[in-house]
Amino acid sequence: MRNTGRIKRTDRLLDFVFPPHCPVCGKPVLQKKRGTSVRLICPACVQKITVIRAPYCMKCGKPLTDSRREYCTDCLRHAHAFEQGRAVFSYQGALKHSLYRFKYDNKREYSRFYASAMNAFLGRWIMEQQIDCIVPVPLHASRQKQRGYNQAELLAYRLGEYTGIPVVPELLARTKKTEALKNLSGSERRENLKHAFTARKFSGKDVRILLVDDIYTTGSTLDAAAEALQRAGSCRIYAVCVAAGG
Repeated sequence: MRNTGRIKRTDRLLDFVFPPHCPVCGKPVLQKKRGTSVRLICPACVQKITVIRAPYCMKCGKPLTDSRREYCTDCLRHAHAFEQGRAVFSYQGALKHSLYRFKYDNKREYSRFYASAMNAFLGRWIMEQQIDCIVPVPLHASRQKQRGYNQAELLAYRLGEYTGIPVVPELLARTKKTEALKNLSGSERRENLKHAFTARKFSGKDVRILLVDDIYTTGSTLDAAAEALQRAGSCRIYAVCVAAGG
């Protein structure tokens, strides 16, 4: 676990010099009067993104269109290795473009808004699960070197700041360089991610681990990561993502 208190100190310093940039339009966010909380998104841009509210899949958290259903089609067809997952936003429109820039265009500062939203909308649910530690879904070392950062790790550390839950990235590693998942079918994703992760052995019984990632589509990545952790010790896996859909 690393000390994440520096995140808050760095934010306060940067807010004093530079206002945050809106994760939707990319422009500096006009702030309220002194003494109020820092605004992280333009008021007008809030209307361009969709928060996932009920009905949503009770397994993975994807939005549902039929309130009579409990599970999405994917979760009815395939069992998952994690107990339950939740996401904040629907993966569409302006939010989809925002996450692309966060992931591939070095917009690391967007992690602050995303993690803040995770805490605001899912913080109570996270605490109800009695989570012992937060683990970000890792990138392969070569991909992280190329990109310069792991977006899931940025989210995990900020979420750890909000919740007070320790972040333990070293518990899980990605040892297989997988193909890009966006153009693969569900079965191809599962095959592609076989043995992609390894986890360090850990002690304890039914350790509750919260996996953090940016986007949830079929759950193949979370399943592979959860299975690696379950091979390493007795645990129950939960997951949170910024967005779900696709």
